[in-house]
Amino acid sequence: MKIRIKGASVRLRLTQTDVRTFAETGQCLETTPLLGGTFSYSLDRGTDYAAQLNHAHIAVEIPADEAAAWTSTDQVGLQHTLELPDGTEVKLLIEKDFACLAPDRDEDESDMFPNPNPHC
Repeated sequence: MKIRIKGASVRLRLTQTDVRTFAETGQCLETTPLLGGTFSYSLDRGTDYAAQLNHAHIAVEIPADEAAAWTSTDQVGLQHTLELPDGTEVKLLIEKDFACLAPDRDEDESDMFPNPNPHC
């Protein structure tokens, strides 16, 4: 699973194994060791959309019914805008990670979803 944070947007991209794990257990967790501690983030099955920061962990939650539909079909992703108590809006994007059309980096793409448009 990858995370991209930019401004008021949090995007999670999951490999095939990540999606399977999430479908089976209700959670996908990633950790990154850093000086001073470990940063982690998770996608969790729940009752509603939510995103919470707790120390060095970001937890994104999606509704169980939407999670089940997303993991069991060819649906690419889920998108939701959260409104925080102060009125700030945060966009959540949860997507299946596709292999690149023209790989130019040293990333192992063997567990990524096949790109649905290989001829563009």
